[in-house]
Amino acid sequence: MFLAFAEGSAIELIPNGTMFIHIALILIMIWILNRTFFRPISKILGERDKNKGGKSGEAQSILQQVDGKLAKYDSAMRDANYFAHSRDFGEGTVGGYAYLFIGAWKEPVSEEALDLALARMRDAPGLIIDVRNNAGGTDRTALAFASRFTTRAFTASYVEIRMDSLVRNIEMPLARTVRPRGAWQFTRPVVVLSGRGGFSATESFVAAMRTLPQVTVVGDTTGGASGNPATFSLGNGWRFTVPRWLEFGPDKRPIEGRGVAPHLAVTWDPASYDSARDPLIDAAVGLLGERNGVYRIAPASSQKARVETATRRGLRH
Repeated sequence: MFLAFAEGSAIELIPNGTMFIHIALILIMIWILNRTFFRPISKILGERDKNKGGKSGEAQSILQQVDGKLAKYDSAMRDANYFAHSRDFGEGTVGGYAYLFIGAWKEPVSEEALDLALARMRDAPGLIIDVRNNAGGTDRTALAFASRFTTRAFTASYVEIRMDSLVRNIEMPLARTVRPRGAWQFTRPVVVLSGRGGFSATESFVAAMRTLPQVTVVGDTTGGASGNPATFSLGNGWRFTVPRWLEFGPDKRPIEGRGVAPHLAVTWDPASYDSARDPLIDAAVGLLGERNGVYRIAPASSQKARVETATRRGLRH
């Protein structure tokens, strides 16, 4: 490019061949950037938006499922006339039988609160006690409640105390005895719902209750961690716990690492909880109905035989 002075002193820019070369180089650079930089970035952004939209849809679907399950749960609780005294304590009625949920053995779940709840259920033909997710608390509260269901003293469990300076010259393991407590005892049929979420004092409770003649434990084996831990301070807000004893069942078999087995095993299956029904509560209602003579539960083999027979008849027709 160069400057030329034309007539009338006007200045004009007269392009030469170099300018066309520069324009061509710029266009080539734009094309190269588009192929190597802008187009891949656009593709990546497009895929990100696509994935984001897919994950957003998946999240919305999960939220809808959760909302549906919560709605079913709320409906089931309303049908059971469930009243929550606290997050860890509530009562209701299921299938004509009293239902008591105990989520912890500590305040506000106390001996007095449990006694008052049991008094309201005194005339019920049967009782369901749900402790499957109870991670523990105070053994004294748990065993005090168990004492409301027996008319005789019995050995609930044994403990081998490992660290307590006050315990000396005592033969181990030490028997823990539960004696009748209160003006009356609940001797009608009882079903205790247990599970892997039950630890510590809950295992003491389940071990005690499963020895009583009117009690059936339904669900899964408890967690197997009942060490009655002691808490010590390290300073600066740090603490650590150390188990103080080993607990054994009435048969002197260790609970630690093994748990307390139910009478009737019903393992947890997520698919079983997709409906508004709770399979463990349904099983409990069925057992209480059988115990009260309302109906008889046929053995699984008989049920299977009847189903196979009905299927064969259906195929013939």
